[in-house]
Amino acid sequence: MHLSFLPVMASLLASAAVFTPPAPAQVLGSDGTPDPGFPGFHAWFDAASEINGGSQPGEGDPVALWGDLTGNGHVLDQTSSNTSEQPRWRASIANGYPALEFDGDAYIWGASTQYGVLSDAKTVFFVCETERSDGGYVFDSSSAAGRNAVFTGQGSLPNQWVLFTGQDVIGGPSVDLDTFQVHSVSLTDGHQRHWLNGNLIQEGFLGLDPMVGMIVGARYTTTNRFDGHLAELLVYDMDLSDADRQDVENYLLAKHPVTEPPEQPEFVTVFTNGQGGYVQYRIPAICTTRAGTVLAFAEGRTSMSDHAQNDMVMRRSTDGGHTFDPVVTIVDDGGNSLNNPCVVEVESGVNEGRILLLYQRYPEGCHESCVGDGYTDWDVCRCYVVRSDDDGLSWSAPEEITTQVKRYEARSIAGGPGIGIQKRYSPNAGRIIIPFNQGISGAWDVYAAYSDDGGDTWAYGAHANPDQSPGQGNEVQMIELSDGRLMLNARSVGGTQHRKVAHSNDGGLTWSPLLDEVQLIEPQCMASVLRLTSTQDGYGASRILYAGPASQTSRSTGTLHLSYDEGQVWSASRVLYGGGYAYSCLTALPGGKIGCFFERDNYQTIALAHTSLEWLSEGSDCAGVIEMGCEATANTTGEITRLSFSGGTSITSTTSRLVANGGIPAQPGVFFYGPDAISIPLGDGVRCVGGVPLRRLGSPTMFDLQGDSEHIMDYQAGPLGAGPATVLPGSTWHFQLWYRNPSPQGTGHNLSSSLGLTFCP
Repeated sequence: MHLSFLPVMASLLASAAVFTPPAPAQVLGSDGTPDPGFPGFHAWFDAASEINGGSQPGEGDPVALWGDLTGNGHVLDQTSSNTSEQPRWRASIANGYPALEFDGDAYIWGASTQYGVLSDAKTVFFVCETERSDGGYVFDSSSAAGRNAVFTGQGSLPNQWVLFTGQDVIGGPSVDLDTFQVHSVSLTDGHQRHWLNGNLIQEGFLGLDPMVGMIVGARYTTTNRFDGHLAELLVYDMDLSDADRQDVENYLLAKHPVTEPPEQPEFVTVFTNGQGGYVQYRIPAICTTRAGTVLAFAEGRTSMSDHAQNDMVMRRSTDGGHTFDPVVTIVDDGGNSLNNPCVVEVESGVNEGRILLLYQRYPEGCHESCVGDGYTDWDVCRCYVVRSDDDGLSWSAPEEITTQVKRYEARSIAGGPGIGIQKRYSPNAGRIIIPFNQGISGAWDVYAAYSDDGGDTWAYGAHANPDQSPGQGNEVQMIELSDGRLMLNARSVGGTQHRKVAHSNDGGLTWSPLLDEVQLIEPQCMASVLRLTSTQDGYGASRILYAGPASQTSRSTGTLHLSYDEGQVWSASRVLYGGGYAYSCLTALPGGKIGCFFERDNYQTIALAHTSLEWLSEGSDCAGVIEMGCEATANTTGEITRLSFSGGTSITSTTSRLVANGGIPAQPGVFFYGPDAISIPLGDGVRCVGGVPLRRLGSPTMFDLQGDSEHIMDYQAGPLGAGPATVLPGSTWHFQLWYRNPSPQGTGHNLSSSLGLTFCP
């Protein structure tokens, strides 16, 4: 046997024993940033560098080239020649980090010849902030030859993150607005996933097309443009392992501080076509009762027609409008059509607590264009009211009030639709107001019907003269201003596609001429106004809301507007729903929330949006909640000491104070607070505040010679003995004043009325 090969083999085996294969490539380099040399790292765009191919741009400069940090040359270098359609560079908008601004009119892209074609799996990371979820594309392929995309909603998936594989779409959760977030998207043939800040939020199992080129900020057609900011974008032409994906996510999350998004509107579907016994539901009306119950009304229709043997239907919620009991038919009038629900609660005076629902009846087979005038013929449009004295659980039989609310010569009439109000201030405090329009078709007038006896009897005032502006007013809503005047806000017909407004100084008996409100555009559609707060109730500001389509061409883009000066200037606005949005009705929901009950997506559903003043004002305003508590008993001077609140309910407010009026001059008192509203006799009065902790606010105070006393609130320091964490956003506390009440017949002390405050940020 020849053994001469043994030394050679031994040498080879020894070499093999010490051989170490090269370490697998790491997605991050030694400095903790993405490694440009990592296999499959296709392109890396960072707003901090490689902008316009030169030195750092100036604030707001247009961007025509976004360079690739991998060194592969896969740049984005194509955009519009119009600089107004180019993204803008912002130095520190991404929580102190640069980002490109896409304002809904900008885009930038790379052709397949420059950017390349990604034929198979890919993983895309992007750090973005979205300002509107109206279908704008974060990215797409730049050619129809092969597309992968991420965008912010479409008709059937409104306001949602949507993935497009080239073969179909995958809907996801609602888009969070106004906050920077880290997104990771894995696209493979047969499996797609989307992570938000490292958490899986979206998954699909579709086929996958190639990605041919890339466009950022728009669809491949350069339409559907994105409104927001993009700070960083990384593309890998492979499906990264979970470990590698998480490494890139952790790098981005550490680099770009992620903040919690502001609370976004919540949408609750209340009526859905084809469910609950009706083919279609239309014409929303809603009422939040004093007990906190939410009553949602609509017309239940047998077909998609305005006069389709409609019934008056309702759903009732006892949890603030988050869930609703089944559909209840309140009135069914056979073949006749019941239209225009308009609801109001009697808040004070005769019939206090009663809920009134008014509606009109059209004869079977007769549209508003065929009804006649007068009161007695078969073809008259008639008005009815039903009443509930148990918070909407049961309803009375209908009572006809046609002659009390309709002029003889009028043919078609409509109350609202939406809500009525009860006046709180002079003149005519306590008067119930129902907004009405009347017509011979094509010649419409608006006016108020009113009741001074809690809805037992009715009368009507003059109509608002339409002759001083183009067109007329039609479907109408009314509010009371803080000075006791009424303001109407009406749909326009035959005018300039703006809302119509007028004012009444005498409780709806007469009106100023009907004029265009040029700040509020519309496509000729019913809309809603609501008094949210008044300085007369102790709030730091008066606030009026308007909700309607912000379009002159389509019933879409439902927008909330806010006025601080009694409707003179609508100084804040925000899109609530970017899709189909038609008739709507506002309500103040429990807990200080704003409710907007609206027809959504081409009348397919009627949904209740829950939102807040903080969201509407983008964090610049909040109202909290002020609720009056129990009443006080008279003191030895015969006065009732009443507690009120002025200033803001924000915990950052420096103008807030409790004020007591009607006390004993030159006598001491102590303001105190607790978490519960109670009613226990104490001294010569009633203690209305209890629970644990029960503590005083500051040092004892003295009534002045007019019998007034006040306490300035210091939310940052906290009430005495309670510590700085006592008053927090969302917390509710009840307040009262104890004071000396010298009297030989009494106990020597008494208490004011009480109030509850729910605080906001």
